[in-house]
Amino acid sequence: MDDIALISILLAILGAKMFRGEEEARQELQPYLDRMYRCVDEALNEYHLGYALLRTVTTKRSNSSIRNDMIVNKLLAEFDGDPDVTFIYIHGRYLMLVGNFVIRVKKLNKNLLSSNIQTQFVLDFVDQQYPSLPGMGSPTSLDLGYKFNNDVETNYGVFLRCPDDERNHWHIELFGGEAYSDGIVIEDSLAPTEPPNDVLARPKREEVEHAEEKSDVGTAS
Repeated sequence: MDDIALISILLAILGAKMFRGEEEARQELQPYLDRMYRCVDEALNEYHLGYALLRTVTTKRSNSSIRNDMIVNKLLAEFDGDPDVTFIYIHGRYLMLVGNFVIRVKKLNKNLLSSNIQTQFVLDFVDQQYPSLPGMGSPTSLDLGYKFNNDVETNYGVFLRCPDDERNHWHIELFGGEAYSDGIVIEDSLAPTEPPNDVLARPKREEVEHAEEKSDVGTAS
């Protein structure tokens, strides 16, 4: 048995964690970061514009679940057919497998931490004790998360974070290339930009003057 194998066994016995670092994540996930950002951005925009009434009758947890589902659907469509990206459905949620990383979608708080129901699966995920997967070994767990700034739903950041129990080992803020803006403000009103057909347009000045000339002629006769 070589030294590396022996160290791996000892670390497993001791419960030690072997994190993949931020630089490795940036290099391995670089081709996907803009696309991930776009999926989150589009889903949050669509939720804000299309579910205004729903937000008034559902709990914050329900709203988060709906947003997360919309983001996952965007990811499934965006990476459909990509040979380097795999999705698995386990314990009621989709996980995205890319390289040596397994990624879930989460809403984050102001400290870039997620709220979780403490199942054994969740505890293993955030504690980097995720089991080996075929062809991957033991992947590093990541959250693709969004954080509302000052609790304003139209002003948010999108992050990739590496959880370490109740803290972050590291995080990357996704900017979505040149398309990113620091907080996207969307008007709640969906009023049409064109006037309705039954609204009379104001006549041009030339038309008014021509009508007055015709009126004067009629009076003189």
